[in-house]
Amino acid sequence: SDIGTLTEGDYALVTLWSTAANALPITPGGLGVGEGSFDQIARLLETIPSTTGYGTIFLVFRIVSSMALLRGFVFYLIYHRDIKETLKSSTVAPP
Repeated sequence: SDIGTLTEGDYALVTLWSTAANALPITPGGLGVGEGSFDQIARLLETIPSTTGYGTIFLVFRIVSSMALLRGFVFYLIYHRDIKETLKSSTVAPP
């Protein structure tokens, strides 16, 4: 039932470094960079080599994160005009 031979701490470390690599402006949105770096770093930390597809773990992380952020984007699309009008009306005009 385990995925590979990494510990929870190893996964945390791999996620940290993969997220940093994902931020490098190599591809649009870091697509593929995070997955590839997650896979390679995880393989370096393995004590017993496995055939686990570690890149898929980061891809699922990316999909779940995007779905969570989608809710805020929908909120923005619905209410952005109201928010702009409220900010504009609350600004005090100079004397």
